[in-house]
Amino acid sequence: MQTINHPIRAVFFDVDGTLYSHAANEIPESAIRALKKLQQRGIRIFIATGRHKIEIEQIDRKGIRFDGYITLSGQLCLDADFHTIYERFLPSEDLTVLKEAFLKKEVPLVFVEENEMYVNVHTEFLKEAHEKICLKVPAIKALPGNKVYQVTAFDAKERVFSIASQLQHSKCTGWNAFGSDFIPCGGGKANGIQKMLDHYSIKREETMAFGDGENDIDMLSYVMVSVAMGNASEKVKQIADHVTTDIDDRGIEQALRHYSLIE
Repeated sequence: MQTINHPIRAVFFDVDGTLYSHAANEIPESAIRALKKLQQRGIRIFIATGRHKIEIEQIDRKGIRFDGYITLSGQLCLDADFHTIYERFLPSEDLTVLKEAFLKKEVPLVFVEENEMYVNVHTEFLKEAHEKICLKVPAIKALPGNKVYQVTAFDAKERVFSIASQLQHSKCTGWNAFGSDFIPCGGGKANGIQKMLDHYSIKREETMAFGDGENDIDMLSYVMVSVAMGNASEKVKQIADHVTTDIDDRGIEQALRHYSLIE
């Protein structure tokens, strides 16, 4: 077991591949037990994901009430009742570029608004990606001209990076071999965590986070204690303070015990 110099008051969890098992299509029971034990100790628990709140609501959370939700990789932060704490939209100049790409339909692009998501074209690549993460494929819809928090591309990396190279104020963050998110340069899960900590008056030194994908790197680099899942990418493992076991091998529970946060 390893001790921590500062008491941990908040733990942040990525969803896909960290908290939610695609193999079992659910949150493992070991993780549920661990989350409940954290709450019993008065430690706040948060979700930090690239998912939309609609997609979070589709997950059976087994009665767990999270203290907050950092969604869309930090673009929209919500409290326990899904009330907005912080929001940030894509810059208008970059959104214009992404709209042009949307209309060309050469790359599947999912536009994410506050209450809905829609895509420009359906491809086998898009369908396969959503099957991998147990999600429904968004419906095809024309651009309505509303504010957009995030755009997700589902295509080969070189085609995605070709679009990213045209953006002046936004960056591309990949979360697996299929999907990449376009968000503002100053955005990300770390920024979302900062907003959540300000809201709950928690210090950065009192935080821990779990992740497995490359879009978790800024989050894991920001918190005091970072944990990479055993199934995480090598880049994530290299920057983490601790590498635990796989999600389906009690990874979350093992790490919390390693740091003596639960028994």
